[in-house]
Amino acid sequence: MIKICKKCGLPFIAKLSSETSHKGRCPISKAKRIAEKKQRKILEKSCVAPKTEPVQYTGEQKLLLVACQKYGITLCQYWDIVKAQDGRCAICGAVTQKRLFIDHDHITGKVRGLLCSSCNNGLGQFKDSTTALKQAIVYLEKK
Repeated sequence: MIKICKKCGLPFIAKLSSETSHKGRCPISKAKRIAEKKQRKILEKSCVAPKTEPVQYTGEQKLLLVACQKYGITLCQYWDIVKAQDGRCAICGAVTQKRLFIDHDHITGKVRGLLCSSCNNGLGQFKDSTTALKQAIVYLEKK
């Protein structure tokens, strides 16, 4: 059955009852809403919590906090980047229900953006080499 997403206005095929039960949203809008809800919960704990009250982080939140500290950004800065990227991977544009990974320049340490797990691993496999990535593109485009 074809439905129109109430959030983004795009048509989508609703095959299962679970796809139509989420307030008429398509799977992408649904995933984005779930990710935003998780992000809001973490943001509320990290940016708004009173300083006198210790914050208790879950496992995923601890991983994110450690990553932010490792790359020299705050959780609030992380969520600002998420918002600027519309909750999507900076390379492939995928919306994921999992956290986005902090991508950084290994020479300068500067944060470049946030990536999904696949794109982050892909860049890692190519050791951030633009030459290797260009050669891979040439290889893939061969007929």
